Amino acid sequence: MPCGTCQHCCKHEWIIIDPAKGDVLELYDTTEIVNPINGQPAHALKHKDNGDCIYLSETGCTIHGRHPAICRAFDCRRFYLNMQSLPRAERRRQLKTIHRFQESFDIGKRMQDEFPV
Repeated sequence: MPCGTCQHCCKHEWIIIDPAKGDVLELYDTTEIVNPINGQPAHALKHKDNGDCIYLSETGCTIHGRHPAICRAFDCRRFYLNMQSLPRAERRRQLKTIHRFQESFDIGKRMQDEFPV
């Protein structure tokens, strides 16, 4: 994914650590949360006071190369394409339930227009 300097995913989002996908919990500074997707207890990367991922610096990710599986897998273009394929009523429902949906959708559209999957 050609993220460039976007960093949208690194701000105000829980980056869940998933040992089943190869993440090693001990490598990260985490906090215990309730996973917003499944309601189960989970570990996520800590946030700075401003809501940024604790590993986000002015120059980008300080743990790139050992970042969690969710960071390696997420592609806003695919998010946009998946949401675009849903019926309009379902997208409206998602808009109300998914944190920062519209921003992610708009960024995904822009990136898909510029760098098609």
